[in-house]
Amino acid sequence: MERIVLFFHILFAVLWIGGMIYSLFFLKPSLKEVPQGKRHEFLKAVNGKFLPSAGASALLLLITGIFLLLNMRPDLLRNGLFHFKLLLYAIMLINLVYIYFYLYRKRNFPRMMFFVGVNLTLGILILFIITQIR
Repeated sequence: MERIVLFFHILFAVLWIGGMIYSLFFLKPSLKEVPQGKRHEFLKAVNGKFLPSAGASALLLLITGIFLLLNMRPDLLRNGLFHFKLLLYAIMLINLVYIYFYLYRKRNFPRMMFFVGVNLTLGILILFIITQIR
């Protein structure tokens, strides 16, 4: 059971981080090919699909992470790096809430991309930290 939960935990991380990589490195540069007057509607449609899945991934990461912590690695509670990882994850969640409930609804897409970049940086840092812990 633990291995299945671990698989899903990694999958949700890949979905969230992969979506941010796609947004910043593929979607954003490709916007030049979308007519200026249609960019906001296009970004609204794309982000309207991505942001709920990113939110679901973030929530499922929390649920699977708690399960894994309690069942496989309770020793991590004594690890300072793990606590730092949790802090970074909390910042990512706050950013995601800000992106979705404020920036997306205001259609402030340039500012959104900045915070997506912040979250991507934090997500990659979390990946690095967790490989150092294991």
